[in-house]
Amino acid sequence: MKIIVFHSIICLFFLLLGSSCTKNQAETTIQTNANENVALNKNKIESNEDDTAQKMLYYAALGDSYTLGTGISEEESFPNQLQTSLAVQLNTRINLEILAVNGWRTDNLLSNFQELDRDSYDLITLLIGVNNQFQGLDYEKFTMEFSELVEHSINLANNKPERVILISIPDYTYSSLGSVYASDEDSSEIDKCNGFIATIAEQTGCQFADFTDISRKGLEKPEYIAPDGLHLSALAYEEFVSRIQPMAYSELAD
Repeated sequence: MKIIVFHSIICLFFLLLGSSCTKNQAETTIQTNANENVALNKNKIESNEDDTAQKMLYYAALGDSYTLGTGISEEESFPNQLQTSLAVQLNTRINLEILAVNGWRTDNLLSNFQELDRDSYDLITLLIGVNNQFQGLDYEKFTMEFSELVEHSINLANNKPERVILISIPDYTYSSLGSVYASDEDSSEIDKCNGFIATIAEQTGCQFADFTDISRKGLEKPEYIAPDGLHLSALAYEEFVSRIQPMAYSELAD
């Protein structure tokens, strides 16, 4: 009976992260999601007929389940929280477009850039790579694909790298469900990926936002974990938004 229960927990874990009980099945599932269920979530603040002169800013949030807000409501995801906060502080309308799917890797996001509505944006956040690490994919491939994603993002930001915010990969092993599956190497591999993300941010002039330390509070602060036991809660995203919001505001207020 214990073996059956443990196996069920592991299968559930893979399913929540965008994978199934084998890596081959995981890749098939994720590719099906990418091909058939591209989650292009558009949340637009409509123009006011009495305020047609008010400026519209465009924000694209790119990533995976942590951008999508898996496990919580759409309004509680960090892009939606950031949109609301910036709209109030800037006293302007912000069009938010989310391009993210649960389980996406860097290659999945690269393959779906054409799904974006616009050729340019005022702000871009990029959070991707946890599924590369989780599936044990090649680190060098991750660095090449992530670099390409950064290049595309800078182009989308009208060649203003300071308006592209690169976000570190959260550590899923500090969740109640993630800790069941985690190996000793997972956190160090996540740190290695994040070291690269921080370096490329410095090299390109993009901004870098550390999200990993917040995710690593999950075991000591269960309220930071979503009801699914794996992803992050609205409270954790709220703490992150308080950190990333000044970065975005300093650029958009100019």
